[in-house]
Amino acid sequence: MRSLITKLMIIVFGFLPALAIAPTYASANTTNDKLFPGCTGSAANSPICKDKNAKGDPVLDTMKTVANIIALLTGAIAVIMIVVSGISMITSGGNTEAITKARRRIVYALVGLVIVAAAWIIVSFVIDRLIR
Repeated sequence: MRSLITKLMIIVFGFLPALAIAPTYASANTTNDKLFPGCTGSAANSPICKDKNAKGDPVLDTMKTVANIIALLTGAIAVIMIVVSGISMITSGGNTEAITKARRRIVYALVGLVIVAAAWIIVSFVIDRLIR
């Protein structure tokens, strides 16, 4: 259980260095662009001007998308583990050892689900604060 928590903490705190770099990237991106002076007139509708005038930060948007994908995948895996463990518990035939293993897997899946949900909430909160 400790190694699982340790691995999850490494994954969660792996985002922190990227979050520390994001404000530097955002401030560096607001310089005056002399190679591409402006998007006025008919050029304002071009894809390049739309990207240049975008309000979101691509790094933060990518980080939020990655966090959403990881949360979705781990949530789906946890639900699958709960269903498989439930079926294992039902088909154990009264074997106490099999029931205990299935119950333990359900508890671990639920604990993992709570940890991933908490990590997703924290990452989303921090990214939303960096966007403002």
